[in-house]
Amino acid sequence: MIKPKKLSIHNYSCEYYVYNPRTNAVISLPRLNLPQHHGYYFLHLATFSSDPTSPDCEFYVPTVSFMGTHFFINTYSIKDTKWETDKFHCPYPRSIVTPFMAYMDRHFYFYSGEGTLVCFDIFHKSWSMLLSKQLSLWSIEMNLEQWAYYFVAYGGHVHVVYLIEKKVVDRTPECDIFRFDWMESDWKKMESLEGGAIFLGNPIFGVPSFGVSAEVIGKEETKMITNRVYYISSHTSKPCSLVYGSTDHMHITLY
Repeated sequence: MIKPKKLSIHNYSCEYYVYNPRTNAVISLPRLNLPQHHGYYFLHLATFSSDPTSPDCEFYVPTVSFMGTHFFINTYSIKDTKWETDKFHCPYPRSIVTPFMAYMDRHFYFYSGEGTLVCFDIFHKSWSMLLSKQLSLWSIEMNLEQWAYYFVAYGGHVHVVYLIEKKVVDRTPECDIFRFDWMESDWKKMESLEGGAIFLGNPIFGVPSFGVSAEVIGKEETKMITNRVYYISSHTSKPCSLVYGSTDHMHITLY
């Protein structure tokens, strides 16, 4: 994962590091000087293109103008000595002024919260409107206490996750997940996570499948980690999980 180490609001600079939680290895990146203008704001998204130890890996930190007219991509690779910043005009300004941004396969995706989806291709330096119609994926009931939605890209698809926690603490949250269908250019509700898992936090990420058969780690152990949405409860501030697409509505507090 890539995280900011220090952010200075006054001089618009930030330092990043890459941390491997399995090995505790850390790669420190040079200081990034962001666009010094009150009309720009910093998006808390940083990502990389491949294995961070590879000389071909590129690190990306995007910045969007306040009105959405310009999009900046700050790029750094191991062979470089400093960040390089490219500026692009955006033909869809209202659609990219959003905190819902995701990166996948050298593309940045912007979700407006109303169903519209915009893509920027880093390699071709081009924009495309994937879905322009206004769409409400879920009608939110006002008597529900806590609700949120998340935007995540993984496994070759982009997803919107809706999570609603009920007023009753021990009730399982409602969860709907929509995947963008590239062929039909529309959002489709997923009936299951197809053996994968989604983690809602900072950062948000998904695992398409664990790549381990039930025979290897045992059927019960497989059931305990797959087809789940992991989240932090707004009631208890503890990590929890729920089985997506299950009829038994089981959820577990992890500790």
